Amino acid sequence: MHTAADYDNLDEAQALTSMARELYGFVYKIQKPRLHDKTWIESISCYCSDLYERAAAARASLAGRQKALEEAVDDIMETLKKLSDELSGSTHEGQLKELRLKLSRLYEKILIQIRELELDSPLGSQRLPHLKPINYYRNIFHVGIGLVCVLLYELVLTWGMAMTLLGITLAVFIGLEVSRRFSERFNDFLVDSIFGIIVRPHERYRVNASTYYLAALTLMTAVTPKTALCMGLLVLAFGDPVASLAGRRWGRKKLWQEKSMAGTLAFFVAALVICMIYLGFAEPEMALLKMALAAVIVSAAGAATELFSQRINDNFTIPVVAAGVASFWF
Repeated sequence: MHTAADYDNLDEAQALTSMARELYGFVYKIQKPRLHDKTWIESISCYCSDLYERAAAARASLAGRQKALEEAVDDIMETLKKLSDELSGSTHEGQLKELRLKLSRLYEKILIQIRELELDSPLGSQRLPHLKPINYYRNIFHVGIGLVCVLLYELVLTWGMAMTLLGITLAVFIGLEVSRRFSERFNDFLVDSIFGIIVRPHERYRVNASTYYLAALTLMTAVTPKTALCMGLLVLAFGDPVASLAGRRWGRKKLWQEKSMAGTLAFFVAALVICMIYLGFAEPEMALLKMALAAVIVSAAGAATELFSQRINDNFTIPVVAAGVASFWF
């Protein structure tokens, strides 16, 4: 396998990563199309043309060294050409959405290969991030599944019942993860038809966030007290979606890579509020000062974990860290 050291100079790696970074911004730019705004259409058309030239430069820099990367860049150029044609004619929102989704998949495909080849590492710049487009369905699902798990464990399931149910469900999800690696068609069916409404683009090629969540839930159910586990789940359920929404709306000042100060503060506040509400019901005899201290520290631990989670999915790390910290109180 080639690495960055196999390239004659950093200009070749720079051309590819620069194109990928521009593609990342472009996908977000067309997420909320304004098809009745001629200025917006002209701006996107120019952006599309510039990105096409960058892709062509990146394609030329590969010089036959990486067939998979070449094919991915060719697909990007073809999709950009179709998008440009669409914008210059009678633009339909459905077609634009389809092309945007294809560009999202292609970005994630090329990002995986760039990271495997370590082409973005020697540049001394911010690491290329995964796409996390606005998805209100995912946010609602995030909150809903956390609440359902907490209510079931508090009101219905015993520890043994919960472990049995989680063990079976986790085994099914692991089986799906393994089987979809051997069948592209089955993978497309799961991603597009089963999880399509809540899935993120990179989960087509990586372990689904739900599998990470189930693994964390199973682990922490086994080793932490009920109250600590429920706090960890609620911190993730409410903190993560609120951080995502706040970060996109007000997240101009960055704290760590693409994570913003606004998003981190929003995570902490949302987690703190839900922890206080939960503890008020679950631990009514607990002293208010002790309750507040536990909520503050657990929320801060969750926010810090969300901020720095990079290589391990935060649907695993946040509940594990938050529940682990909470277990010192319960």
